[in-house]
Amino acid sequence: MQWLRFHPYITLLTALVLTLAGISAGQAGFDDSHARFAMPQDPLFVKECGGCHTAYAPGLLTAGEWRQVMDDLQNHYGDDASLDGPTRLAILRWLEEGAADAPGATRLMRRITETTAKSKDLPRITASRLFRHEHDEMPGYVWTRKAIGRKSNCGACHIRANAGRYDEDEVKIPR
Repeated sequence: MQWLRFHPYITLLTALVLTLAGISAGQAGFDDSHARFAMPQDPLFVKECGGCHTAYAPGLLTAGEWRQVMDDLQNHYGDDASLDGPTRLAILRWLEEGAADAPGATRLMRRITETTAKSKDLPRITASRLFRHEHDEMPGYVWTRKAIGRKSNCGACHIRANAGRYDEDEVKIPR
């Protein structure tokens, strides 16, 4: 009956596994092969959005935040990223399906993507609770290095960012 002593740990481990499985299961149309955030597989999204920057995982923002981003593409963080109506709507629909607060998303996904600043400005992944928590030890001067340039340049330090891998042991901060 020694296994009873470990029962709470087994329960906790099972809950953790189910939670993590729920994160990827709720993200239809994504490749979840060992990625912390399953990377987008929608060819239209990858072409239109990934052509200029990392094709961010939709689970990094809520559906409302994605709507806000997609409704103002002519002022997309200082650039004009305008799309024709049908393309914009197709991408928006896809983003909403994989958003942090989508019906299949877990409570954990909804919690980690909350931002502190609710304003008229476009939402920023770099303002999310998750981003701030994961980068809280990063000194401010690092972001200004020429090889990094800005906080949203994930691939500058996360060598496998385009595969959805953000593990600390896969980080190489440029000098």
